[in-house]
Amino acid sequence: MQILTASGDQTIKLWDVQEQKCLEVLIGHMGSVKSMCPHPTNADIIVSGSRDGSFRIWDLRCKSTAKSRRREVNICSMGGVNGAHVSSQARRTRRGKAVSMSITSVLCLKDQVSVATAGAVDSVLKFWDTRNLKNSVTQTCPCPQSTEKQSLHGISSLSQDESGLFLSASCMDNRIYLYNTLQLEKGPGKSFSGCRIESFFVKVRIALVQIFCIQFLS
Repeated sequence: MQILTASGDQTIKLWDVQEQKCLEVLIGHMGSVKSMCPHPTNADIIVSGSRDGSFRIWDLRCKSTAKSRRREVNICSMGGVNGAHVSSQARRTRRGKAVSMSITSVLCLKDQVSVATAGAVDSVLKFWDTRNLKNSVTQTCPCPQSTEKQSLHGISSLSQDESGLFLSASCMDNRIYLYNTLQLEKGPGKSFSGCRIESFFVKVRIALVQIFCIQFLS
C-alpha cells in the first residue's frame, strides 16, 4: 500500500506504508503544497497547488536519474502554470500587506483532460485544458454577470460529484456554491448559507445520499 503526502517543505512524497519508507519525492514547488488531486482514471497522474501561486502536473512514471541523500527518487513536474490566481483587483490588503496568491484547491475533472483551480485571493474558479496550459479555458465566480469588482473572499476547497456534472466551491464568505459544469458561464445554480467557513482548513465534499448532500470535513 502506498500513500501521497503534501506539506510545508514544498514537496509531495510517495510512501510505502508497510515499510514506512519514502520512495519518491516530487520537487518543483517554491511554497507549501496546499492541495493535490489524483487523475480520475490514471493513478500515476497528480495535480497539485501551492502557496507559491502555481499548480503543477506530475507523472509518477517519469522518474529522474538523480536521487536524494536518503536514496529517494526525485520526480519533476511535467508542466504547470505560475501565478494562476493573481487578482488585479486586490494588489494589497487593508494593512498594506501583499495579498496571498496561494492556490488553495485543485481538482482533476471527470472529463480526464481538465483541471479546476481556486485560490485565496478571490472567489474565481478557473478551468484549464491540460493539453494546452497557456491560458485558462474558462472561468466563473458567484456573480459572473456583475460589472462590479468580484468578491475578495477566497475558496477553501473544490469538490465534484461522481457524475462530473456538479462542482461545489466552499467560499470564505460562509457560503457553498454549486456549479453545473455544463453551464459555468451562468455562475452557480445554487448557494448554501448558514455554515461557518473561517479557515482554509475547512474542506467540503459532495456525497451521494438519495440526491446529494454536502459533507463538511475540518
